[in-house]
Amino acid sequence: IASGVLTQLSGPHHFPLAFYSQQIDPVAQGTPSCTRTLAAAALLITKAKSLTLGFWEKAPPCFGLPSDFLGRSFSYC
Repeated sequence: IASGVLTQLSGPHHFPLAFYSQQIDPVAQGTPSCTRTLAAAALLITKAKSLTLGFWEKAPPCFGLPSDFLGRSFSYC
């Protein structure tokens, strides 16, 4: 399952606007966790574009990626 939060920056804080949760496709489910992470991120960014009408988006590249992708336990930007 891919889950994420769309936030808006207001001053120094991010405020949540939408919460997403969607099942990733069966092909992506059968891949290693690092590939599933990228598939989930792509799915959520595509879903966010429908709400932001294509305006600028920023996805933190290392937030919560699994250890086998980064070589350490977890990384939070």
